[in-house]
Amino acid sequence: MGNRARWICVGIAVLSLPGAAAAAPRKAARRQAAGSVSLEGSAAELLRRGRALAARGRHADAVAVLDAALRASPDDPLVLNELGVALREVGDLVRAEAVCREAAKAAEPRVRAAALYNLGRVLERRRDTAAAIAAYRDSLQLRHARSARERLIALDPTFTTEVTRTHPLQGPLPSIEQWCSQQGELCGPRDAEIFVALPDPDPSHEPDPAWRPGQHAPWEELRVMVSQRQETTCVVGLRTKRGWFVDQIPDCAAAHYSGRGVRVQLDDAIASAEGHELQLRFRGYDPYRTWDAASQHSAYATEDHGAVVICGLGPSGIPHCTPSIELVSNDGAGALDPGWAHGLLVLEPVDSSQDADAEPSPCRDGCDLPPRLRELAGRHRVVFP
Repeated sequence: MGNRARWICVGIAVLSLPGAAAAAPRKAARRQAAGSVSLEGSAAELLRRGRALAARGRHADAVAVLDAALRASPDDPLVLNELGVALREVGDLVRAEAVCREAAKAAEPRVRAAALYNLGRVLERRRDTAAAIAAYRDSLQLRHARSARERLIALDPTFTTEVTRTHPLQGPLPSIEQWCSQQGELCGPRDAEIFVALPDPDPSHEPDPAWRPGQHAPWEELRVMVSQRQETTCVVGLRTKRGWFVDQIPDCAAAHYSGRGVRVQLDDAIASAEGHELQLRFRGYDPYRTWDAASQHSAYATEDHGAVVICGLGPSGIPHCTPSIELVSNDGAGALDPGWAHGLLVLEPVDSSQDADAEPSPCRDGCDLPPRLRELAGRHRVVFP
């Protein structure tokens, strides 16, 4: 008998053994048990089970469990939301769209916002970009969420949110004083003025505190005033070749604190804008005494607040500025640092344990931002008309 025939006989003999014959059915049974899911339980239990299955990537099983949860609690928007996501992942886009639209009828705005976001994701998969954009916009109207904002930035090159939507300054005027005279109680001679100087672009000599005309085109002068009459308001004046452009900044971070400051940075990040954009970093702080339980002594602490305002000059020739964008939480639990990437403003988390005067660095793993700052973190589009 040849070697080939001998090995065939050996293989047949092994398969004929009782243990070997039973091995294949047992393996199949184990695979079936691993893939089976229980459809018993309350709606809340089934919802938790469906979420857990989806988190492990078992989306088909999640659909079965969430369908059972929906039978137990018909029209439950929380179940519908999770089911819509699972259906999208298994590729049942027609039913996923119908389920998400049903979830979007929820009375709770946060649930409705989530359903509209999930609907946008389904519509993107169905290549209906216009409808996806509409769903994301409706979601953001209900709740500003980073996820919906990021999808809109990717899909719509004209999209901005109220966080960075710019407004025109008033002008041109011959002077800030003329503007103030028209504002009544907003600003006057008792207001505190912060003289702001930009970095000298020539590093070969000592920095020049004066802002020389033409040195930072298109900007020739910048003035910031803290209103003594309206305690949360600052006034910003920008002078170009056409004259002064002035406006107030409501909710100014530096206005209602005993300690205040403004730092200015030049950024040439937006191709459609003329020259440099101005990044005005406002900081306000108040020292106070607090009790340190560890040392059993009182200690000094500070209450900090920070914000940034971005100003630029677009094709209209009229300077525009963003609203005041919050950077630091009042309780000191977190902070953001503004930067630029590919023409977009990027708010990066920073380590809140650092000294307030130190240069911020990207937050390490485990940084826990307050909800408001967590949603602001990430990319934003700034447009100067």
